[in-house]
Amino acid sequence: MKIKGIGEAKAITIVAALELGRRRHASASLEKVIISSSIDIAQYLQARLKDFQHEVFAVLFLNQANKINHF
Repeated sequence: MKIKGIGEAKAITIVAALELGRRRHASASLEKVIISSSIDIAQYLQARLKDFQHEVFAVLFLNQANKINHF
């Protein structure tokens, strides 16, 4: 709403659209990601943490096949 011409209703619509995009992206990756290098971890965490405005401590739990069980 800081931008001229964007009222409360339009701001809510934009925020809702962004959230739908995040959820669609998250649902596309429901299958477990296989981690084979630190680059894979970096890409996964960048996708998961890009919208946070504060520092986040994250732990990834992998199974024996190097697939992410829990974030």
